Amino acid sequence: MAGIENSILDSASEISSAFRRIQEWVQRITSGQRIASAKDDPAGLGIREELRASIAEIRQGSNNLTDGLSIVQTADSAASQIHTNLVRMKELATQASTGTFSVEQKQIMQNEFNHLASENEQIVRDATFNGIPILSNQNIGIHYGKNESIMIPTQPIDSVQGDLLSESIRTSEMIETAIQKISSYRGSLGSTGHRFEKAAEVKDMEAENLIQAESRISDLDMAQAAASKLSQDIITQSALASQVHADSFAEVILKILG
Repeated sequence: MAGIENSILDSASEISSAFRRIQEWVQRITSGQRIASAKDDPAGLGIREELRASIAEIRQGSNNLTDGLSIVQTADSAASQIHTNLVRMKELATQASTGTFSVEQKQIMQNEFNHLASENEQIVRDATFNGIPILSNQNIGIHYGKNESIMIPTQPIDSVQGDLLSESIRTSEMIETAIQKISSYRGSLGSTGHRFEKAAEVKDMEAENLIQAESRISDLDMAQAAASKLSQDIITQSALASQVHADSFAEVILKILG
């Protein structure tokens, strides 16, 4: 009888173990993850977490690059408006210097000139990103990785004032200098924007490579998982059959002894 009882206990233990393994495989198949907990693959889990941390860091760097590109685009848009106004101001100063206009006509030109100058000052004040003025001497550096950063060029845009009635030629020269500065600044912004775009492409590629590596470690091979679960099902069914056989045999022995 002791042998029969031991056989029954062994079968019950085997059934319990098989059911537990089936539950683990069902959990993995449902989640699609090969590593459901640290006990599944301690080393793999550590590598996976390091990869996920690196992916998060790279994605944040990519977001920073996107912000940097937005700053550049905002600065260039503002600089473009200022450039357009300066060109018109240059036209007015050149007209006023010909000597073929009356004082009243020059005053009309002066009024438009002053309006454009005030508009440029307002554009400079409004050109901000998250409250940071971007058309000033304030340096703006965008960090997007370890020892990786891009500095956004700065160019303080001074207000251009002028008297078209008495100093139109000098005013025209001042505006020409301002136009040259703003054109040079826009060129610097263009090359910086290109750097941001290229750096973002590299970061996106780095993230994609790490995501694929993390997937190879974490993701479950569904075919293998299905085969393993089938194997556990067979073991469980076999153990159950053995249990039933042992129970029946025990009943027969008990009847004989009784």
